[in-house]
Amino acid sequence: MRLLHPDGQTVYVAEILPARPENDLRSLIGEIENYSGDVSSLSLSLGTSLASDLAGSVGMRRRLQAALAARDLEVVTFRASVPHRTWRTWWTYLLDLARVLADLLHEDTTHGSISTTVPAIGEDPWEAAARELDDLGSGLTEIAWHTGSFVRVGCELGEGTLLTTVDEAVQLLGQVDPARIGLCLDPGPLLDAGDTAPQALVKLRRANLSVVKVHLDGNASSRALLGALLGGGHPLCDHYEVSTPKALVAAQEEFAVLGLDGAGDRPMPGRGRPAAA
Repeated sequence: MRLLHPDGQTVYVAEILPARPENDLRSLIGEIENYSGDVSSLSLSLGTSLASDLAGSVGMRRRLQAALAARDLEVVTFRASVPHRTWRTWWTYLLDLARVLADLLHEDTTHGSISTTVPAIGEDPWEAAARELDDLGSGLTEIAWHTGSFVRVGCELGEGTLLTTVDEAVQLLGQVDPARIGLCLDPGPLLDAGDTAPQALVKLRRANLSVVKVHLDGNASSRALLGALLGGGHPLCDHYEVSTPKALVAAQEEFAVLGLDGAGDRPMPGRGRPAAA
C-alpha cells in the first residue's frame, strides 16, 4: 500500500510474498494470483536462477508484469534471501534482481529497493565485501542510466553474516556510494546488537548513511523504530515490509498514530492519494 507522510512524501508498505525464494515463474505467478491480502504492494523473493532468467528475458518480465497488473498489485522491493558461496555469485544475483525490479517499477514510482545480508566469505571478507559493494554501486548506477529507474540496496544485520551490529555496518558501508547502498533495519537484530532505534539512526546520520528499507515484525521495538523514522518533519525511510497479518495490523496502527494519510482506512489504499494542494 501507499501512504502519505505529512510532508507529502509517499511511504510504501509491502507484504512479503512468497516466504521462500521462488525459482519458477509459473509458481511465482500462482502465488500472486492466489494472494488474498489487503495490501497492493508486494515484496518478492526470487531464487538465483529465476532472477537470472527474468533479467535476461523481456518476455518473462512482461508475463510477471501482466500477472501483477491483473490483480492491481505493484512491486517496489525485493528480498535477496539466497545464501552464496562466492562473492561473484552474490554480486551477480543482486544486479539481476536490480535489473528485474527496475523494469517492474510502476511509472509513477521514483525508486525501488533490495534487501540483502552481506556474506562472510574468504580469508579477508571485509576487504572483499568493500570491493564487491563498490562494484555493486557502479552496477546500480549503470542500470539507472540505461533504464531511468533508481534501485538501492539495503544491507541487513544478522548472525552468521558479515554485519551483526550497526557499528560494523558503518565501518563497511562508509566506504561505498551512500546514494546506492545503505542499511536495511530489522528491529530483532537491532535489539540483539544492543542498539536502540534512536542510537542506530544517530550513528548512521553521522556516517552519512541512510535506511533503505525496514522489516517490521509487529512488536514494541517495531513501533519504536517507526516512531524514530517517521515521527519527524520528513520520513527517514519510505520502504517498509511485513511478513504476517499481525505485523501488518500493528504497523497500520502505528502509521495512523504518526499521522500518515490513509493508514486508518479500510480497505487499505492501493495506489495512494495525491498530496493536498
